[in-house]
Amino acid sequence: MAGCGWMLTPMLQPPPLHSATRAQIDREVEELLIRRRKGSLDGIEERRLLERLIALGRHREAISLVRQQLEKQPKHWRWRLLYSQLLLRAGQRQAADQQLNLLLRLQPNEPDVLQMKALTDLNQGKGNEAIELIKVRVQTLPKQQRVPLGLLLADLQRQTGSLTDASDTYLTLAQDAPDDARPLLALALLRQDQGKSAEAQELLHQASKRQTAHESSQRPLHGLATRWALESARSTTPARIAMPVTIKGASIKDASKDQQQDSPLHTP
Repeated sequence: MAGCGWMLTPMLQPPPLHSATRAQIDREVEELLIRRRKGSLDGIEERRLLERLIALGRHREAISLVRQQLEKQPKHWRWRLLYSQLLLRAGQRQAADQQLNLLLRLQPNEPDVLQMKALTDLNQGKGNEAIELIKVRVQTLPKQQRVPLGLLLADLQRQTGSLTDASDTYLTLAQDAPDDARPLLALALLRQDQGKSAEAQELLHQASKRQTAHESSQRPLHGLATRWALESARSTTPARIAMPVTIKGASIKDASKDQQQDSPLHTP
């Protein structure tokens, strides 16, 4: 398979197959498998095959395909991460953990690897261990490079109910990276969740000042501020008191699904 920049998360979230029946998809997969055995698939067709196998829940065959690529490219960490993710999906937790631990030795500061490890720990009830792991990794990075992992750290702190710690992390990141809008945007989202609309809108205003022209066109924060202001104006009850919420057994992605459009963790 030529290259693998297209894999990982998009591969684990293949597009919905609305236009085909299960039988049609099965036939397509069988045809692709036959052609693959003959060595006549190009990279795009390999991608389609792997996507279809994952979408159909045929994890054993998907794992086999990825394992073959990993044997050809043993030092390519993205293949190993995809392998670990598929093993976890197939219920092979011990094997997935072995691959993940190897990845942590090979790529100790890679955000995708650390997020996978944090997700695994969180789902096993080891939220504090996940937080400590990411916290240590964040501290090893230069201040200007801490934002991606720092946002992951704050996300974990929020999900384990440590909202004060999450706020402190956002503020520290905002100070360490004065040109990055994401920490202030994340803090604004937290304040909005806590019912502190005025503070949330001020934080959005500050975040907008940090955006480049391109970022502003892709994620215009003034529209979000307006929506929040309208929501606040419609409310006939006093500002609600924020209560820590602990989401047990939820993945990082699942926990933020309702705010994917606003969350800085989903910024391209």
